[in-house]
Amino acid sequence: MPRRPAADLVRALLLSYTFVAAANPARGAWSATGLWHQIPDVSGPGGRLFASLTPDTWWYGQDATGDYDTGAANSGSLTTTPFTVSAGDFLMFSSWEETEVAMTFDTRWLSISTDGGFSWTPLRQLFGPTASWYQPRVDLAPYVGQTALFRFDFDTVDDVFNNFGGWYVDDLYVGPAAALTATLTVIPPAAAVGQWVTVEMTVTNEGSLSALS
Repeated sequence: MPRRPAADLVRALLLSYTFVAAANPARGAWSATGLWHQIPDVSGPGGRLFASLTPDTWWYGQDATGDYDTGAANSGSLTTTPFTVSAGDFLMFSSWEETEVAMTFDTRWLSISTDGGFSWTPLRQLFGPTASWYQPRVDLAPYVGQTALFRFDFDTVDDVFNNFGGWYVDDLYVGPAAALTATLTVIPPAAAVGQWVTVEMTVTNEGSLSALS
């Protein structure tokens, strides 16, 4: 293996660091209607941006067919357990979507309730990259000090073009944005000019995980 200068080693390490969670995830019982159900991560799509911290993921789809085509228009909601929103909190989660490419069909909405689910306010219509994991992020500043529920709503609207992979939601996180601390160790610590060294880096996520599912 060719040896490289320390600066090159640092750049390479920065491209392959691993997040270290500052707290263990607390998983509660979510409520689901329609075709929403949990499946093992290994049965879902690959290509995640980060390794999942839970063994399963939520999916709007049918195990038997791999899609959400029931022969009729269908819809369902996935509702989280309550969260207390603190200053600086964001809502983040992993999402994978393969649906009809139209804003008015196969709609995917994220909503919030601060009155125990009596009323709901839309936060965002999801329209991410097709068949790729990505991580939406919502600033919860308007809801600081309140107890919030979050809901994911899927609606085909019609009964055609429903033979796609559906919607996956995983690793929901409510808390401050990740605060990353990097520590570099150079071996030997007092290297001479031109001497090759080993660089070790530890990256720690000092944010807190409120919940994952």
